[in-house]
Amino acid sequence: MLASGKVGYVFQGKNFSNSGDFSLERKDFGTAYPHKVKFHIFDNSPATKKQLDLLKDGLYVAIVENNYRGTGGNAAFELYGIEVGLNLNVHTRDTADDAKDAAHVLELGSGKYKEPHAVATLYSTSYAVTKAIVDGLIV
Repeated sequence: MLASGKVGYVFQGKNFSNSGDFSLERKDFGTAYPHKVKFHIFDNSPATKKQLDLLKDGLYVAIVENNYRGTGGNAAFELYGIEVGLNLNVHTRDTADDAKDAAHVLELGSGKYKEPHAVATLYSTSYAVTKAIVDGLIV
């Protein structure tokens, strides 16, 4: 369950339009992991634009469902930004971009402070149980 006053969003991709990535970043006295989640929103309604405008000031954790689910679903869901959080770093839209159907392109990513670990895995006892947990987070 999400904390009181918090909201969960679902962004359903098309043809691999959503993706997540992380990388190891070496520092002078340690390591860090910038996390990124890129996704596209194909709706351009006034309600969608209003919601997208609200995203710019938040701090987020993203749950990404992978196409490869692993054994019994143990690799299906990953958590990005779980310790430090993600900011909306990119929001663009090119109305003439036919290849992307003029979608809003968004990228949540680590800001000044990076994550101390690679992405985490969200898994309970099976894919079905884990999917129910994820679905239960959405209002």
